[in-house]
Amino acid sequence: MNSVIPEASEREEFTVNDTNSLSLEFPMEPGKAKSKIIADKFLTEFEKTEVEEHEQVYFLCENTVKLKPSKSERLVNNGFDDEEGYYKIQKGDHIAYRYQLIEIIGKGAFG
Repeated sequence: MNSVIPEASEREEFTVNDTNSLSLEFPMEPGKAKSKIIADKFLTEFEKTEVEEHEQVYFLCENTVKLKPSKSERLVNNGFDDEEGYYKIQKGDHIAYRYQLIEIIGKGAFG
């Protein structure tokens, strides 16, 4: 079977403008991302400390999009990995406050 990835115009797209009524300008300093009005809507408790490790923030997504690991799941890589050690991908989330996860195109390790 020959599967084809649809063009961007044909698939569901997320953009940095999908932040409802709150207008965010990127890049931003981590301190600005930690301001109460932004942090409450876009940063988990873990991210409120993690964001300081980055020089700039290029993308944020609302907390409603993010994984919510259980207490036992947080024991392994803060709940970001599955039982096999693969990163749990959540459509619409970010990687390193820089890249937006638009769609899932596969699973595994590539090198």
